[in-house]
Amino acid sequence: MDPRFTRQEMAFLSPTNTTEAHGLKSALHTAWSALREMASLPRRRRVFAELSALGDRELADIGLTRTDIPRVFDRDFATEFSVSRRAAIVALAPANCNTADSKTAEAA
Repeated sequence: MDPRFTRQEMAFLSPTNTTEAHGLKSALHTAWSALREMASLPRRRRVFAELSALGDRELADIGLTRTDIPRVFDRDFATEFSVSRRAAIVALAPANCNTADSKTAEAA
């Protein structure tokens, strides 16, 4: 048995136009995404339970509130969280805290 495909077999297997190819690719992508979501459910439940078990003070230490817990797995939450945290760090940093300038001043 030859593992290579003949031209007739390839013609049968390959889509006849790009619409069919796109449809097949889209269907496979959707199926793969669904499988990944199902595979990540046990981990997500475990993380959700661990975050729910934390006290309000412990959540505040990591920059979360109890209302943030359900949103932790949203795609937009990580972006919003990192942007707001970066803005808070910049707001708290002293205006004259530039590491390159301080090293230069120490050398002089």
